[in-house]
Amino acid sequence: MMPLTVIEPGWLYLLTNPAMPALVKIGMTTRSPEERAQELASTGVPMPFHVAAAWAVDDVRAAERDAHAALARYRVNDAREWFRLSVPAAIKALGRSTASKPSLGRRAFRVLRGLVEAIGWFGIVMTLAALSFGSG
Repeated sequence: MMPLTVIEPGWLYLLTNPAMPALVKIGMTTRSPEERAQELASTGVPMPFHVAAAWAVDDVRAAERDAHAALARYRVNDAREWFRLSVPAAIKALGRSTASKPSLGRRAFRVLRGLVEAIGWFGIVMTLAALSFGSG
């Protein structure tokens, strides 16, 4: 059986740091992006992080995975969330604006994917069959 994947809302963010002027950090958090930036500032970097852009998303892990895949050629290190490009270029490459939200179709797909991952296709078919026989 596939492991249960939790779909939870959160934030996809782009952080910058004046100590690393040519890089952006693209990550996710279920708290506020500002809290995440403050948290990262305590990791031994010489200057605090700045939230350059952030988007509320309905499936935070999928949003981060999609963003990292879209920007893979700019990634500095496969084990890190740092990318060598400007904030405007990152926003453009991700196809996002500061006001964007997932479409209704994309949200519906994510809900369906979550159901399939949670109970599998067989469980969905059995549930629908029980509902259709129970209503007759």
